Amino acid sequence: MKNRFFDSLDEIDKMIDGPPPKSLRQFSALVKTSDVAFVYAFTHLQNPAWLSVLKKSRFFAKPSELVRDENGNYRNTGLWPQVDYLKRMSKTGNHEVQKQVLNIMLAIGATNNDFIHADFAEAALAMPADLALQWAEHETQWLSQGNQTHGFLEQNFGKLISKLAKEGEPKVVLRLAAELLAVLPDPEEEKKRHPKSEVERIAFSSLQPSIRCEQYNYELVLKENIPVLAEAVPFETLELLCSLLKNAVLFSQPEEERKKSHDGTYVWRPAIEDHEQNHDYMIDCPLITAVRDTAEGICKRTPEKISEVVQSVESHKWDIFRRIGLHLLRMAVNPPKAMVEERLVNENMFNHPGVYHEYFHLIKVRFRELSPEGQQKISAWIEDATHEKKYQAEYEGDLTEEQKTKRIRYWQYRKLIPIQEYLKGEWKKRFAVLKDEFKEQEMPPDFLAYSWPTRIGGPESPKKTAELAQMTPAELVAYLKIWKPSGERRTPTPDSLGSAVGGVVEEQPDRYAAEIERFMDADIDPTYVRHIISGFCRALENGKPLPYGQVFKLCKGVVDQPANIPGRVVPKGLREGLEVDRNWRNARIEIARLIEKSLEEKAKLPFELREEVWAIIQPLTDDPEPDAEYEKKYGGDNMDPLTLSLNTIRGKTLHTLMGYAMWVYRNIKEDVRTKESRTPSFKEMPEVLKVLDRHLDLKVDRSQTSRAVYGQWLPQLVHLGSEWVEANLDRIFPREPEFTPLRNAVWHTYLLYGGQLYSSVTRIVMSIYREEVLGFKGKQLGDKAYKSPETRMAEHVVLLYLWGEYGLEDNSLIDLFFKTAPSQLTAHALDFIARDTYGAKVPLSAITERMKALWDWRVERVGGPDKMPKEELSAFGWWFAGGQFDAAWAFKHLEETLKQTGISRSSMQVCERLSALFSGHPHESLRCLRLFIDRNADPWFFRRARKQKGAWTLLEQAMDSKDGAVRDEGEEIIHLLGSKGYLEYRELLRPRQKDKGSA
Repeated sequence: MKNRFFDSLDEIDKMIDGPPPKSLRQFSALVKTSDVAFVYAFTHLQNPAWLSVLKKSRFFAKPSELVRDENGNYRNTGLWPQVDYLKRMSKTGNHEVQKQVLNIMLAIGATNNDFIHADFAEAALAMPADLALQWAEHETQWLSQGNQTHGFLEQNFGKLISKLAKEGEPKVVLRLAAELLAVLPDPEEEKKRHPKSEVERIAFSSLQPSIRCEQYNYELVLKENIPVLAEAVPFETLELLCSLLKNAVLFSQPEEERKKSHDGTYVWRPAIEDHEQNHDYMIDCPLITAVRDTAEGICKRTPEKISEVVQSVESHKWDIFRRIGLHLLRMAVNPPKAMVEERLVNENMFNHPGVYHEYFHLIKVRFRELSPEGQQKISAWIEDATHEKKYQAEYEGDLTEEQKTKRIRYWQYRKLIPIQEYLKGEWKKRFAVLKDEFKEQEMPPDFLAYSWPTRIGGPESPKKTAELAQMTPAELVAYLKIWKPSGERRTPTPDSLGSAVGGVVEEQPDRYAAEIERFMDADIDPTYVRHIISGFCRALENGKPLPYGQVFKLCKGVVDQPANIPGRVVPKGLREGLEVDRNWRNARIEIARLIEKSLEEKAKLPFELREEVWAIIQPLTDDPEPDAEYEKKYGGDNMDPLTLSLNTIRGKTLHTLMGYAMWVYRNIKEDVRTKESRTPSFKEMPEVLKVLDRHLDLKVDRSQTSRAVYGQWLPQLVHLGSEWVEANLDRIFPREPEFTPLRNAVWHTYLLYGGQLYSSVTRIVMSIYREEVLGFKGKQLGDKAYKSPETRMAEHVVLLYLWGEYGLEDNSLIDLFFKTAPSQLTAHALDFIARDTYGAKVPLSAITERMKALWDWRVERVGGPDKMPKEELSAFGWWFAGGQFDAAWAFKHLEETLKQTGISRSSMQVCERLSALFSGHPHESLRCLRLFIDRNADPWFFRRARKQKGAWTLLEQAMDSKDGAVRDEGEEIIHLLGSKGYLEYRELLRPRQKDKGSA
């Protein structure tokens, strides 16, 4: 046997189960045979007596260092197996053993391995307070040297803070918390202060304070661990948090603003309390919450200290601390009246926007507690409106006198709102008048600005669907003509009313179709007409029969009108195209959708309405939308040509045109009047052919949108008129370089969305296939090539070969493909056909032989498997796993593949196939498995294998074999897996070891 890895583990087990030997020479020799053996020893060692011996032998001298690349990512794992043993020893509860562990930790000193710091913090958590405290002091010093944490260390530090706050020295822990939660300047502050260009000035307009850890874990420490510290040392914790918040605000300000007290926090944190208006994405926000909660906690536990708490918070200069102070005075029970009055009867705070919300709520609950003199002062400030007048003079000088007066009244109204219940006499009457004047103002009065949450579905209709349904069609039309939107934000719009109208039409299409002429009134807004048509369309989709003749009258009436409405003005305050239609364009595209749905076979549209249907379709096929400017704006990376065609009038109508053609085809083929059955063609629908010819004319239509329709419907075009397609191939697929986008619009849409592949189509466009394949030469594909037209064409090429459309002769399509296409595509082609035939339940003998011939041909053409592109070779995993080929051929090529490369994407399926073939081909299966182990790049694959019918099952069969050579080969592979760290395979050896023992 070449490899007896698990035998060495047996030796390690015997050694570590006993007392430590005087010399660790044999132990060192065993564990240093491999990394896996080393890890195994220290993850299984349980005896604390080994601590001193291992330390003496320098096993704890220096942990592994972490190496990072230029992007900060780890280049190595930082694995140090000894730490698992040390953590177990720290949890023994034996003080002397724990002290030994701590000394080892302290002796190691500084290391850049964050994983070690996290593990040692976990060990310290299991130690008594006197020992854990020493480690906390060590880590405080380490953090103070500028070291960062990286998402897994801070949680253990937080737990250490909680532990020592309860058990040890909270003031020492304060220093650890201060370093862990330190707020640091923006690392790019210097660059932002001196931008090199206007672009940089805009991009670097705001400073972002930094922290040592991930914000999620930072906030977790604030929520879970700082409250425990605050229980032990409340004011010290409050001061720490205030200091952190002060730095967060300071480092957010440009240098020239740092001496001021205005911080702008009311913009992104408009409420100190939790509120939906708060934007909790900056580090300041969780710190504000922590300061607030800590201060509130002190006030609740010791109400007599409210003055001390407020003064402590307000001792910091920024607005945010004044806001928190006002908040605390509002929330406190019986706060000092003098302290409340000092803040409320303060004209600066009365007018200061930065404390508006907190001042509003404090005066709302404490106004009655003010002295009469204080109340009079506030009333005088409101009466004089001096601040508002100064603001208007400085910033709004272009207002009319009437506007200025109204603005002052509104300012007074808002100032009176929080104290309205205390108003008496003349003030009470004035407030009632102001309230009546400004009652329509929507913004909550306790905010200077307010972000409304978006309501799904937009504004509500002025009347609910049930109310509209109770109206007669005549009453409904009358209401639609007289109702006017206010134009105010979040109020009903024509679109919201139209949506409700569409709902009633959807429920009772017959009722409204019967009086369709009423809805053709020239005074009805096109927005409502569009929704009415949409309602008919939804009714049809829901299986309700439509009185088509009546509905088509409305459609024809819209189509016959100019798309644009001369002189139409969008009402003030409404968004064109979203809340109201400026013209008939949105209604036109709804008509195209309705006609398209009507033409489906299940809609049972009477063939007698052919002329009426065509009279609606034909004008829309010439609609100017989309023009070149429209395509440039909305096409390209935004929407591919097909998507654009489905969302524009002309594009959607050309799709409807093809639906019309297929509707005519079905009706003529099964003519119920004559019982004549025949195969119709374009000859019997000249109107369709005329439109198709017209939009191939480059003088008429150069849009990619229209061309995409030809691509999606290419199989149907061939079915209806193969001769026409063949005669117009150069017009459908123009060769001139300037028309490449038009050609691509057709070809790419056909490849991606043309549906099932038909020989009748491919034979006609074979010349296009050849031209496009030749275009692969030198082409580079991006990362998103998997679902691209190029990969789809690769699939077509190999499918056509499998169908026998051509062979492997020189200059055949597949020969040209492998000569010109990049390996990314050739590999995809080989991968695709194997996946396409994988697990086939019917015999594929002809296909199988063609696949075998293709693989052998490809290997021969490149000069052998060692010359074949690795991506192509890797695809053979799927060929083998599919089980379509004879075992000898399949094993031969799988071994050749595994000698050169891996098969990661099909690894599970290949191993399952090896297991299934094992009984008849044990040696071949085991050889391939061994090669696969050497080539497998997935470290988790063999850990999952026990749950699969793959490698584990195969090796079980090997160990149960009556052939000794097979058993030996299987055992060697098991030892190989063990040496790579898959120790669970040791279980497969035990039954055989017992057999050996009994023998």
